[in-house]
Amino acid sequence: MPLIHRTARTLTSVAALTLTLVVGTATAAAPAGTCTLRVQSHGTSSFRSGLTAGSCVNPSLRTDVDNIAAGNSTGKADFTVFSGSNCTGTVLAQALGEAFFVPPIDIGSVRIDSCP
Repeated sequence: MPLIHRTARTLTSVAALTLTLVVGTATAAAPAGTCTLRVQSHGTSSFRSGLTAGSCVNPSLRTDVDNIAAGNSTGKADFTVFSGSNCTGTVLAQALGEAFFVPPIDIGSVRIDSCP
């Protein structure tokens, strides 16, 4: 086989491999953001970190909750507050970043809807 044909075949193989690597890298999923949730009652706080979108938390503080906040150093998280455990029951609140409750409320669980 002439040298020019071998060179052309080698260049074609290298180009195909490069394209495969570029496409494979471009389609790889970005890591999900993680957030921290804070539930506060009468100045006492409960924290849960490492949460991603869809996480459901049954916080240790559930009565007389006056403040709930969620987010990370990038931004604020969307969250939903439920009356029951395991993100069931009535939706009590939906918020972005932080929610204040006056008067304080009793909650069951909190779901992180999105995390930046």
